[in-house]
Amino acid sequence: MTEEVKDYSGPFDPDMKLENLSKEALMNLVRECSRLYLVLDGHWNTHVQAKYGWQEAFDFDMKVWETMQAYEPGRIAKALNIQGDDVSAYLKILQFMPAFPSSIYDIRWELIDENHGRITVDRCTSLEYFEREGKGGEEPICQIMEPCAFQWTVSAINPKMKVVPTKLPPRKNKDDVPHCVWEVSLDPGD
Repeated sequence: MTEEVKDYSGPFDPDMKLENLSKEALMNLVRECSRLYLVLDGHWNTHVQAKYGWQEAFDFDMKVWETMQAYEPGRIAKALNIQGDDVSAYLKILQFMPAFPSSIYDIRWELIDENHGRITVDRCTSLEYFEREGKGGEEPICQIMEPCAFQWTVSAINPKMKVVPTKLPPRKNKDDVPHCVWEVSLDPGD
């Protein structure tokens, strides 16, 4: 039986499994998988854009994320045994979704009360990428796609919940923090 390992720098082990990795090694792997999840979307989008143009790539990307957000929350909830369809459950699920990796974004989570929460993104590496690229990609992503993606995700958990941005890019300057803020609410009367 393979013992717990902090990395896989040693010899090949035909019996190696995730269960054999230390917590530190698992965290490193999860961070990289989260990055790869987003990088895959970026490469996919780049190739579609090269062949069909920016608008077609954006439209396809919107459809891909809409489809993913229909079932990704349920899979995360099942994997972590997260129960319920309230704001707390939504925040717990979102904390571990690869599409919104808190392992690579700086995110503050706040459950204000049972019907209200707040998500504050102090640092978004995707926004920083679009700003460095200099083509204005942050505006359609942050102002169109992200509000839809948050709503698709929350609707998969509870269609009565709403997610509304209170701050979105573009930033006034590089010191403008937080990058974005989202209010989550559930009207129990609905």
